[in-house]
Amino acid sequence: MGYSTTFKGGIKPNRELKASEIAYIQELFKFNPRGGDYSKSSPFEFYYIDLEFNDNFTSFGWNGSEKSYGMRQQVQYVIDETIKKFPDIIFNGEFTAQGEEYDDKWKLIVEDNKSKEIQIVLKGKKVECPHCGEEFRLEEEN
Repeated sequence: MGYSTTFKGGIKPNRELKASEIAYIQELFKFNPRGGDYSKSSPFEFYYIDLEFNDNFTSFGWNGSEKSYGMRQQVQYVIDETIKKFPDIIFNGEFTAQGEEYDDKWKLIVEDNKSKEIQIVLKGKKVECPHCGEEFRLEEEN
């Protein structure tokens, strides 16, 4: 059991990456970080990196893994470890996250190598379909 969240979007470096940099980051994607500064806000030590490069290696994003947790910490870990070795790389971008619950929607934003989460406030009246039980919002009339 667990909770699923899907992510759309990507994080881009400020320049084209060299083959050695791509290889280094791909190794980070395989790593299971245990403890360290990344466990302060959540039990990150139990998570794996659920990130991958796009087909042309111009950005990285969610790899589609089921039950991805601690995405902000994962992204920040990859960025921090990358810039330790390659300090001239600057990452920017964003993911839109959608949890299983209708109202669980937020953005993960990366600006100049720093990640943050921003909750998306949904507008409109929340209603439930009487036939299927799905929740949705009705736009408010002006």
